[in-house]
Amino acid sequence: MLDYPDPEQHLVDYVTRSMQRYVDGLQQAGLQPTETLLQALLQRTLEEAQADYLRKASQVHTHNIQVILSDHTRRMNDLKRSGARLRLQTCPLLALGFGLLAWYSLSQPGSANLVMGLCYAATALALLVILILGAIFDRPQS
Repeated sequence: MLDYPDPEQHLVDYVTRSMQRYVDGLQQAGLQPTETLLQALLQRTLEEAQADYLRKASQVHTHNIQVILSDHTRRMNDLKRSGARLRLQTCPLLALGFGLLAWYSLSQPGSANLVMGLCYAATALALLVILILGAIFDRPQS
């Protein structure tokens, strides 16, 4: 992360550079500096220095936010990958187990076994839906 520029040092540096540039321009043009001209140049320089400081501070702010967000995105992607591995390891095995329980319950006579078989089958389908929806919606971002 970047540090924000020191406002006082920025102002001193900017005014020094800018006034030197204006003095050189006046000397090349062959003009004599007057009090009004110097006041106008100083006012303009202060406004430019303020705008330049705000621009640099905004760039530092944007850079620091991007650093924070990139770190956050990287950590979120790691979590999503580990969650995907966990879903891939557990959901198919659990769905298979509940599918076998559903097959066994539905093959037995009686209404209680029918209800339990349907519950087992619904659970197996829900686990497969979790696996599929997790793959669709929980993808790592670039």
